[in-house]
Amino acid sequence: MFTEQRLTAYVTPTVPTTAPPLPLATKVKGVSDTSLVVRQLTHIFLSNFLGHPAISVPVGKGAGELPIGLHFMASHWEDAVLLRLAASLEQSPL
Repeated sequence: MFTEQRLTAYVTPTVPTTAPPLPLATKVKGVSDTSLVVRQLTHIFLSNFLGHPAISVPVGKGAGELPIGLHFMASHWEDAVLLRLAASLEQSPL
């Protein structure tokens, strides 16, 4: 895909939604919600599955001051490209 389409990186939100609120009970005892975890990993599982380098960069805050991230995935052995993209994004004003 990267070579054929001449892509530097594949960019998606890190997760498809803002973080869900945690009820007080889960703060004390924790929570295990596999379906929520799977939904939240929709955009990032491919890089892990295929072994592509990837990085998530914070780009702002959503409701409740929870962080929002942008996920970059590059071709194999292109880690330096991701680090340059992430550094460039962190230095630019939002």
